Amino acid sequence: MIAVFALALAFGAVYVRNVRNCVPLIIAHGLIDTCAMTALYLGRPGLLFGT
Repeated sequence: MIAVFALALAFGAVYVRNVRNCVPLIIAHGLIDTCAMTALYLGRPGLLFGT
């Protein structure tokens, strides 16, 4: 829960700093999800962020 909160704060800061441009956040979210799904597929949940 703490890792998700920290990530949300970071995303919020990027959103405000980039004059409310969502494209970098969409790309970052996609990369994070891709890494997480790949780690789960490979059976390596220890590679996930915040674990």
